Amino acid sequence: MQAGSCSMLSGLVWLSFLGLLLASASLTAGILWLSVFGEGGMGWLCRVVSLVYAVWLFYDWDTPSNGVGRRSPLVISIMQPVFTYAKSCFSSEIIYDCDLSKLRRDQPLMLGCHPHGICSFAVLSNFSLTGGTILRKHPVSILTLQLQFMVPLWRELVIALGFASVSYPSVEARLRAKGDIAIVIGGARESLDSRPGHIELTLRHRTGFFKLALKHGATILPVLSFGEVDIYHQIRRPWIKKIQIALMQWMTIAIPLFYSRLWLIPDSTRLTSVVGSPITVEKAIENPTPEDVKKLQDQYISALLSIHQKYNAIVPHGKCSLTIK
Repeated sequence: MQAGSCSMLSGLVWLSFLGLLLASASLTAGILWLSVFGEGGMGWLCRVVSLVYAVWLFYDWDTPSNGVGRRSPLVISIMQPVFTYAKSCFSSEIIYDCDLSKLRRDQPLMLGCHPHGICSFAVLSNFSLTGGTILRKHPVSILTLQLQFMVPLWRELVIALGFASVSYPSVEARLRAKGDIAIVIGGARESLDSRPGHIELTLRHRTGFFKLALKHGATILPVLSFGEVDIYHQIRRPWIKKIQIALMQWMTIAIPLFYSRLWLIPDSTRLTSVVGSPITVEKAIENPTPEDVKKLQDQYISALLSIHQKYNAIVPHGKCSLTIK
């Protein structure tokens, strides 16, 4: 009973972030509507607010992708207890199958995180504000869709928490600045394949991650999270999948139809992120060849398979199949 209530409370914490995102979008829409159609003092107030914020956006638009960002220690300290509680209730943990003391500080660090699942709870729990050893020694920025930074007010929060855009120019800027990043490589497409008991990765045609690692001489850390795909179930119908893929190609975001035992509240699941051994690019290659990229990608896939083989039978919510496509 205690575990169930804890799961419900932590689930409500996670859902509150979704509520905050929707509230920011709704508030923005309301202010814009009043700016256009409002009369009297309220209409003029909304016009002034809209104008001031538009000027701010014009000035600040590149912050999520400039390689520096605007991480706020104050906002992080305020949000830290929330993330810590959510992590403890989710029973999240990191297993380091490597020696982090050997990581080179003269190279940027790229965490390749898998699987995406529906909401990437493992990445948020283990690598956002409470990322343990990696976060303390190597401040990591989680990269997310540019769309997140197009919602007024919400963008200010995620920027302050250290998130950045996953656009190509943004990743380039971060790596040039020797910044450390975490990317859920499978992205939106992979979320549509999420289902309990099966880890299905979209990876073999995702070469950009490896090209950038070669170009900037980065160190790659493969991360495989067990339990992520068991949080939600997904409505799976061939005709629904076709519509979802079409919408994703049009809007660049996926719309999975998911549910749990308590509607949208995540199922109680232990999330275990296993960090594999570093894959070091000894020398930066300005123009990597397809053969260079393929060699690094094969090495990376081999590392993921090794993690799965070693830990699949011993971690909670293991014993799941792994498919890489």
